[in-house]
Amino acid sequence: MFRTRMASFLTVLLLSGLLTACGGGGSSGASPTGSSTSASLVGVQTYPIIATVSGLNPGTAVTLLDNGGDPLTISANGSVAFHNQLAAGSNYDVSVSAQPLHQTCTATSGSGTISALSPAVVDIDCVTNQYFAYLGYNYAASISPWVLNAASGTPTSLPVSLVSTNYSSKTAYLFGAPNGHYLFFDSPNQGGISAYSINAITGVPIPVPGGSVTVQEGLFSPVVTPNSQFVYAEGNPSGNIYGYVINQSTGSLAPIAGSPFHSSATATSIQHQNVSPLAVSSDGAHLYEYSANGEVFGFHIDSSTGALSGIPGSPFPAQAPSAYTPFSLCASPTSPYLYAFSNNGAFSNNGNNAAYVSGYKIDAATGALTSVPGSPFLVNDIPSICAISPGGNFLFSGGTAYSGVDGFSINASTGSLTPVSGSPYLSSAFFSANSPGWENYTSMQFSPSGDYLYLGPYPITVFNVNSLTGVLTLVGSPVTPPINSDYGFIIVQP
Repeated sequence: MFRTRMASFLTVLLLSGLLTACGGGGSSGASPTGSSTSASLVGVQTYPIIATVSGLNPGTAVTLLDNGGDPLTISANGSVAFHNQLAAGSNYDVSVSAQPLHQTCTATSGSGTISALSPAVVDIDCVTNQYFAYLGYNYAASISPWVLNAASGTPTSLPVSLVSTNYSSKTAYLFGAPNGHYLFFDSPNQGGISAYSINAITGVPIPVPGGSVTVQEGLFSPVVTPNSQFVYAEGNPSGNIYGYVINQSTGSLAPIAGSPFHSSATATSIQHQNVSPLAVSSDGAHLYEYSANGEVFGFHIDSSTGALSGIPGSPFPAQAPSAYTPFSLCASPTSPYLYAFSNNGAFSNNGNNAAYVSGYKIDAATGALTSVPGSPFLVNDIPSICAISPGGNFLFSGGTAYSGVDGFSINASTGSLTPVSGSPYLSSAFFSANSPGWENYTSMQFSPSGDYLYLGPYPITVFNVNSLTGVLTLVGSPVTPPINSDYGFIIVQP
């Protein structure tokens, strides 16, 4: 490494000297504060700061700064000198100002003092980001940790033992805190939620001592506020809402004062984990509940306590025909929009299923809902699950491989929906060539970057999402877990 550094240093230094002798190069430098200084002063010799980059993926670039200035963008591995040079005795401080796509680069020995005797070489090491994901095995009563490659989207099961949930149930939810620190397992049929902390290095979930809560009815559709502070779940059959505070140090759950909160909503009779009648607004200020009659009930969330209070004007009227069964709500993570999916239960494998998505705009001050232009919108699949991209620009829904996946572009100004080109991505012809026989999807998740859409849990199907158009492209072959699973494939960003 020293010989490589010295060779790079001598090459850059030789070129610098030749340029200086010809009246070029060395015309500017950087002071310890990053400001430009003259490098052509009589009797002043300047020296380069060399960045040696390794691990950078092809087609990407990293931008570096020295002393907060002199930006240097590097698009290939190897050694490159900053534009400005410094005199001996000057301080340098190299930092990463812009990371490459799907990677994190760090500077080693990034700061020091320029010496005439040894090169100022800073190693820039780049690694591809990875995200942890979790798959629940129903009758095996366990959780399996996976890792997702941020660049390729590929899911890989981690070679660790399954983590026991102490619950064996066909219906269950896995959900994570947005901060990536905690994972929760909800067994509605047994009225309990268990908490797990996530090892930031291995991704293995560890049971939180005393972190479980139990109630006397099922807890469905758990949601977490964007700040990872509160959890809410719908009681079934009561329709009331249970609220919990997440201990930020341990991940344990404690009931919010006043919980459960009364709701006049009618809980859905469809008790399955692909039904999600709760959603939280992007600002974390409002909670919404999708009633079995199609109405949407709204609640204000007290930012300090998590207590719920009704929003004036709630419930807000249904938009889809009364014969259509409500399934799931999806709230935009970036914009004041809420979408409610419903279908008539009809099944077709030709993409002509009768279903609707109703769009609402959320009043930021009051939480009241109004219809977005053109709502409700026709959906061609059997929508029971939905997901909105991290940037808030695309909405997807699905339910089974045979009915496919519908995609919509979201108008940022109005919230109106326009079908993505090629949507619906439908039928057994699209999925079954690469899928095992059991093709009911109960989880739809975007990668944190928004580049990939995951359907799970059995099999795990990955799509690349075109960032401009929303068009989906199947990535490889769906991955079949070693054990049949019937609940959530959850992505947790480390």
